[in-house]
This record gives sequence, C-alpha cells and structure tokens, in this order.
Amino acid sequence: MTEITAAELLADLRRQGLDVRADGDALWVTPRERIPAELRALIPGHKPGLLALLAAEVRCHCGRPLNEKLQCWKCCDRLCGRCRKTWTASAFIVLCNACALQEQRPPAPPDQVERKRKCHYCDGPEEFLCDFVLDPQTRRTCDRPLCRAHRVQRGHMHICTRGGKHKGCRVETIDYCPAHAATADATGGGQPPANAVGGGRPA
Repeated sequence: MTEITAAELLADLRRQGLDVRADGDALWVTPRERIPAELRALIPGHKPGLLALLAAEVRCHCGRPLNEKLQCWKCCDRLCGRCRKTWTASAFIVLCNACALQEQRPPAPPDQVERKRKCHYCDGPEEFLCDFVLDPQTRRTCDRPLCRAHRVQRGHMHICTRGGKHKGCRVETIDYCPAHAATADATGGGQPPANAVGGGRPA
C-alpha cells in the first residue's frame, strides 16, 4: 500500500463523514465507531501532521472548518473572500460590506482626488447617499451626499444580480439624510414598497 500524507489522511477521514478536531496536543476523530480500520491504523503515525494541518485551518464560529469557498453551511455564513477578516452573514455573499463598496468605487485618478464631494451638512467626506425616494413612479432618490456622522441608517437591502460586473449577492444599507429621516418619521415611513424584478415579490 502506498504511504499517504497527513493531508490525504485528513481528506479521507472527512470523506467518511468524520469530524476531525484538535484540542491542544490531543486529536479527536468522532464518531470513533465509524472510523475504518485501515484509517484508524494510520492516525497515530500522522498525528503531528494532522495537528499542524488543523492548527492552520480557518474555522467558523461553530468550530467547523470552512470549505474551499470559505463557507460554513451549518451556520450559513461565509468569510469575506477579499479581506478574510469579516463574516458576510450569508454563505451566498462573497464580500463583506466594506470590500463590496471598495469594488464598486474604484480609486479616483490623482487629478480628481481633491474633487471628492463633501457632506451636505459639513466638510466631512462623502461616504453615503440619501436613499429617500422622492418620486415613487420613477424611484428617483434624494442622493444627498452624507458623511458617517450625518447619515441616518434605516435598514438593509439584500441585492442579487444575475450578470454584469457586480454579479452575485450583497447587503447594502438604507440611509437617509437628517431632513428626510424626520420626514419619514412624521409620515410613518414615507417610502413606497420596492418594485419586484424578474417575477419576485415586492420587499
């Protein structure tokens, strides 16, 4: 029989539906009664290699290893594929909010850096646009530039696109300027439901 590596043994154990975990210097393979005899005999000799592989793995909050796409289907969560630091809150969403915004807004050319818009209410840099709908028929929004201090967050949108540059799903915030936040409060919301696209149901 050809000698296998620790990585191959770990893959074989997981293909059998076994949970392989490290606890300090201890190695746990469960459920024990389901370990095939031929693999059980290989575990002691590969224990140091298995422990090293497990220590290097990226794991979910639940302690389970992520798959090659950084997904955990038990928690339906996913680590951002760009920064690998922030969880996206859905196994179907590839990028976290911060990285998705960076992809949508490429760096400005050097001669345009100083032209970046400022907040409507102060000299702070524009980070958000007001999403308050001014015309329900055309869905035209306010788009007033806002800094983080003057943006009033009113919810989230789950957006999925089937093609184009930003194909996939992402989560974006719904933000109002202070004036339209007050208008929405006075009118009990003031926003029409979103129009369904492609046969879906309105939000």
